[in-house]
Amino acid sequence: HEIVARVTKEKRTFSPIEKADVCIDFTEPSAVLGTIREVAAFKKPLVIGTTGWEVEKGQEYAAMIGILYAPNFSIGVALFERLLKEAYTLFSCLLYTSD
Repeated sequence: HEIVARVTKEKRTFSPIEKADVCIDFTEPSAVLGTIREVAAFKKPLVIGTTGWEVEKGQEYAAMIGILYAPNFSIGVALFERLLKEAYTLFSCLLYTSD
C-alpha cells in the first residue's frame, strides 16, 4: 500500500488523490461533508471512520462514488463489541436453564 496524499486543515489540496484507488477520512464531524464533496469530484470511493457527522447528508454521494462508513475503527471498540457478544451468549444460556 502506498499513501499518495494527505489532506489536513492546513493543507486542503485534494488534487493528489487522482492517483489514489480509495480515500480514507478520519477527521472531525464538521469536515466530513466537505471531504465527501471533494472526493466525489474525483470519483474516488471513500472510507469514513469519523463519528458524529450527519450520515443522511452524505447518502446522495454514496451511489455515485461508494462510501463505506464504519464509525469506530479502534481496536478497543472492536474487542468490546466481541466481548459483549460473548457475554450475551453466556448469560442467555444461564437465563434459560431449567435448574
